[in-house]
Amino acid sequence: MSDINMTSLADKLQDLELCLKGQHSKAHSYGRALREAILCMDISIEVEVLKSLGDWHLQKGKRTKDSTEFDKAAALYAAALLRCTDLDMGQTLEHRVGYMEKLSRQLLQGYTPLFRWLSPDYWGTTDSNVLRVAETCEKLDRSNKESQHSVEETYTETLVTAIENSDMFLEVKILKSLGDFYLEQGKKAYDVSQFSKSTAMYRKALTRREDPETKQTLHHRISYAEKIRAREAVRKQLATKKQMQIGRRPSMRQYKDHLKKGESSLTRSDLDSSEQHFAAALKAVHIPDPTAQQYQREVEPLRKLGDVYSKRGQQTGDGGDFVKAAALYNAAIASQENTQNHKKQLKVMRDQIKLDIETIDQQLDPYAHDEDDPCVKEIEAKRVLSNLGVAWSNLGEHMRELSYYEQALQMHRSIYGPQTAHPDIANSLNSLGAAWYSLGKYRKAVSYNEQALEMSRSVHGHTAHPHIATALNSLGTVWSRLGEHGRAVSYYEQSLLMFRGIYGQTAAHPDIATLLGNLGKLCVYLGEQLATLTRHYR
Repeated sequence: MSDINMTSLADKLQDLELCLKGQHSKAHSYGRALREAILCMDISIEVEVLKSLGDWHLQKGKRTKDSTEFDKAAALYAAALLRCTDLDMGQTLEHRVGYMEKLSRQLLQGYTPLFRWLSPDYWGTTDSNVLRVAETCEKLDRSNKESQHSVEETYTETLVTAIENSDMFLEVKILKSLGDFYLEQGKKAYDVSQFSKSTAMYRKALTRREDPETKQTLHHRISYAEKIRAREAVRKQLATKKQMQIGRRPSMRQYKDHLKKGESSLTRSDLDSSEQHFAAALKAVHIPDPTAQQYQREVEPLRKLGDVYSKRGQQTGDGGDFVKAAALYNAAIASQENTQNHKKQLKVMRDQIKLDIETIDQQLDPYAHDEDDPCVKEIEAKRVLSNLGVAWSNLGEHMRELSYYEQALQMHRSIYGPQTAHPDIANSLNSLGAAWYSLGKYRKAVSYNEQALEMSRSVHGHTAHPHIATALNSLGTVWSRLGEHGRAVSYYEQSLLMFRGIYGQTAAHPDIATLLGNLGKLCVYLGEQLATLTRHYR
């Protein structure tokens, strides 16, 4: 058993121990613990409860010298053995049985406990058992009506009694009755969890009987319970969705007011104010899983936000703003009911963004300032060329993207020196690797990514750093594409180790999620390849 499973089992056993130390009697506590184990479909705890209950009866038999207690202990150990799937626990139970038999012979003048489950005819014929069990359940039903005792607890006590007596007929009937009880509770209270409990009891009953008629009945009940559970889950989901829509019903007056103010700010070129108003208008009408009509209300603020980022990109020359504008325009078009003009509008907007980028490219000359002017270093080299590369990348123009990244690399090297290790140079190398990858030139991508990795390590040393981890991930992706899956796994694992060192071993972070996804896909592929190879050599 793995360390994780051992820890989980230890935690469960600790919870079980606390449960048994509660205010209720031992028998009641054991019964409740057994019921919960069955509901959770936790075999390990179910076996542990049966063993512990057997130990309890064995101690009572040792103290009172009552053969009935030894018989109950024998039945409980046998029930635990029948359910047990763990070898160590199986050996423990066998030792318990051996000790019990030896103790019984010593204390009760050679008496050997009865293992009734070994004698199929102990409880008589099938017909007689059906009648006997029906009478028992009828008494239970009368008792439930007359007593303040919980129906659930009454059935649980009877279930324990049935197991103690190796009465499989009664055990199965009580499991079915508990399943029926939870099913009715779920239907009355519209509680999905009760349907899950019902199914768990029916499934446990299935494991205890093998006759076709009983199994068919149980399968029908499981199917019925799951059908109702699914229907109730959908009903609850729809009710919750409707409640959320009512709770977040958009205020059309606020929506129109924000649109009007945003338009006014945009006319004055007050981009920050216009962005705030258009975002507020979008928030006023946005709800989860909207209808087609509600989608339509999102179109205008999305388009206006696209205008804001487009104008901001024209002012700053930041390619990232054009990327955001393109994304917002695309979202606006996707929200429209009329899809006939979808592609046409998208092309017009993309062409407009391309035109804006080309205009900036012509207006911003990287060599307009003196060679030593800081503007060349901090603005032209880093912002104009790199950001334009990002913009063309997001628009799918990878040759243009490549051109700008090459210019950025050349300029960075002229600023910092051709042999100097610098983060900006490493980033340019990594960007060039990504551009060549997009163009399908994977060997060139490897070359640039390896240079980026080497330089990042020169800059940051062997400490965990995002730039190094990113370069490792890029190399893993390229080698995977080249079919070098062993190398890919190695780079992915190094990158994952480094990102976890940066963000924490248990942290949830997009970089870690991406890497786990990459490794998962690779493992699936390698698993399929191994399966194919295995079939080939069989």
